[in-house]
Amino acid sequence: MENSTWEQKKKVPKIFTKEYWKNYNWKLMLINLAIYIVSYIAFLLADLLTKKNIFQWNPDGSDGTNLIHYKNGFYGTRSVLHRGTTLELGLGMVGLHIVSIFIMLITLVGIVFIQAKNYSYLISALAAISAGATGNMVDRFLYGGVRDVFFFSWSDTGTFNIADGCLLFGAIHFVVGVITIFTIDYLREQKRQKFEEKARELEESENGNTTTPNTEDTHIEDKNPQILDTKQTPNDKQAPKEDNLN
Repeated sequence: MENSTWEQKKKVPKIFTKEYWKNYNWKLMLINLAIYIVSYIAFLLADLLTKKNIFQWNPDGSDGTNLIHYKNGFYGTRSVLHRGTTLELGLGMVGLHIVSIFIMLITLVGIVFIQAKNYSYLISALAAISAGATGNMVDRFLYGGVRDVFFFSWSDTGTFNIADGCLLFGAIHFVVGVITIFTIDYLREQKRQKFEEKARELEESENGNTTTPNTEDTHIEDKNPQILDTKQTPNDKQAPKEDNLN
């Protein structure tokens, strides 16, 4: 008995119910997946191609030259082989690979559960995060480190690549997007509630102003029941004449 009660109280997430998958919009999922794949490939190619064309190895091919190739007032390029991470997470090579694969899987699974069209805005953010993780993971597999090629000349605090930019851009884009979507949905809900409240108040006021049936005659008749007896119909007036003839 206790087990049955406990089973009834359990709340099953919608994604584990038949109703969820029965009403699942597979067409929208395929569209979102196509957008994700195209964006993912574009970000990944941008990262790998820039590193291939800009990065220069030292004579023995063990590291970058660390020499500045180009510099203006805003940014510059140089070749630095970074064997850690931009945020210095303190993880080993295996740990970084696991984190990268986990990020890619999470973003891909996230696409499956985007069923509201307004959340499609987040697909490019997820694709950027996944492409950034993949770009740096490829470098670690092939070279034992990440090829960094860009730096800011006005604030030379380190060297980075497009993959790092994708990770940062995707994270900011995702957070801002979620906050924006929730804010818009909240404001719309508040507006809808206010509209329904005004409509309800208007309906109540109209019902209050409707005229009620006139009960004045009814009250008079109730107070003077004899009036009903004194009223005669035309047939009642003709009745005495018939008696006289007889």
